[in-house]
Amino acid sequence: MYQAHAGYSDSGLASSATDLLVSLVRAEEKNGLLGAKITGGGAGGTVAILGLDSSSAGEAFERVTDTYRRQSGLEPYVFDGSSPGADDFGIARVRM
Repeated sequence: MYQAHAGYSDSGLASSATDLLVSLVRAEEKNGLLGAKITGGGAGGTVAILGLDSSSAGEAFERVTDTYRRQSGLEPYVFDGSSPGADDFGIARVRM
């Protein structure tokens, strides 16, 4: 995840806010956060964070968002979990 984020930044599309989030996550690796990268670039910057399902990772995530809020002056919007995706909606077949 970190390499993908670095590649995005190296292409000139970096954002100081997303770079800050990624660096804050990296500092919490020992506490169960596994990686972070920008995703959906061009739509305001969303950072995907991968972590263990543990109390220490949850606490690390809270530290990341609190530190981000203080350092950036921005209020993070947190999306938690995912949709049922294809399990709920099925798949589309394309015929050529």
